[in-house]
Amino acid sequence: MKGLNPLVATVLIIAISLAAISLTFQVGNPIVDRSEEILLFQDAKNNLQTIDTAIKDVVFQGEGAKRNLRLSTFGGNYRIDDASDKIIFVMDSKSQIYSAGLSNITDGINITGSVGEITMIISYDDVDILDTAAFDGGNWNVIVSNDGYNSVSGKTELSMTVS
Repeated sequence: MKGLNPLVATVLIIAISLAAISLTFQVGNPIVDRSEEILLFQDAKNNLQTIDTAIKDVVFQGEGAKRNLRLSTFGGNYRIDDASDKIIFVMDSKSQIYSAGLSNITDGINITGSVGEITMIISYDDVDILDTAAFDGGNWNVIVSNDGYNSVSGKTELSMTVS
């Protein structure tokens, strides 16, 4: 019995190689996607903690205090909501790194998982945020300013600008 024709052997080797590469991508992509989501989650949590620390600092220091933050974000959507006095972050989650229906407060951040999405919220009861802004991936300047105490509302008024 003779050996395989070199052309047939080459085609078989290429087909087996392509199948192995395809299998590697199918197994590896979910792992890479999950890792990216975990990094985005941690980045957002760190950014929210940075904003929260700046807010607490300017409230403590009194009227006229100001902080200029430089944030680098690589995904998700951040929102400063003046109506509810909240800082909100929302990200898509294909890998569901935070279980749907799970909600807990970690480091003052309310983290909630829903199907395909994770939301992180910092709420303020003693602060009146006067501005609304939204930003997503990129480099951002966030300026937090203490505009003084409002005796009618009983809250410290903060201006927050994003550029």
